[in-house]
Amino acid sequence: METQYRVLFIEDDDVTRKLVKLTLEKSGFLCDVAEEGDEGLRMSLENDYDAVMIDLGLPFIPGLDIIEEIRKAGKTYPIVIYTSWFNIDSKVAALEKGADDYITKPLNPKEMDTRLRALIKRRHIANPQELSVGEMMLFPSTREVGCCDHRTRLSNREFQLLYYLAERKNTVVPKKELLEHVWGYTSETSSNVVEVHMSRLRKHLAEAFKKKNLYTLINQGFMLKDE
Repeated sequence: METQYRVLFIEDDDVTRKLVKLTLEKSGFLCDVAEEGDEGLRMSLENDYDAVMIDLGLPFIPGLDIIEEIRKAGKTYPIVIYTSWFNIDSKVAALEKGADDYITKPLNPKEMDTRLRALIKRRHIANPQELSVGEMMLFPSTREVGCCDHRTRLSNREFQLLYYLAERKNTVVPKKELLEHVWGYTSETSSNVVEVHMSRLRKHLAEAFKKKNLYTLINQGFMLKDE
């Protein structure tokens, strides 16, 4: 029997909230809902959900602020943005705050089920080992990267991406492989999400450690070099 995961969906539109709740429950999830930002934040902090889905345009407390407060509280469950807003600035802002995925309405129920389960299952992978790449160390327990007596913390997805590349250091990893193994996607429909996270990772590594060892190879993929 497949594990029954518990998800919170924060959405102020009545029709969307009821439809997504019904869709998730038909797919085997337990689904709590919240109509307003303040209620959703309270529920997010009081419970250890398997995942939380958040609309950006919420009353009282905006979706981006909810993400930030969840991460400040040390909650590590996956956060998925589910919104009608689609522009690169809002997507980057959500990912910077700590969201793991960004989905635009409407979404096919099967794809919603697949993407949620992929995110949740990756969270439950037991005890990954610390890794080294040149002078850098990756610490899975805290999602931190360390170098030269300094550490910086990454978002869930940023760390998963860097860890996957670190396991394959000095090897070109195709974009399709990253989408399948880090995001759980079976197509390149949302492939720009890789570029967004790569840009954030490069910025983190450059600012924290003056490192520029994350490379893009045109029409081939990405490589983290041991240097």
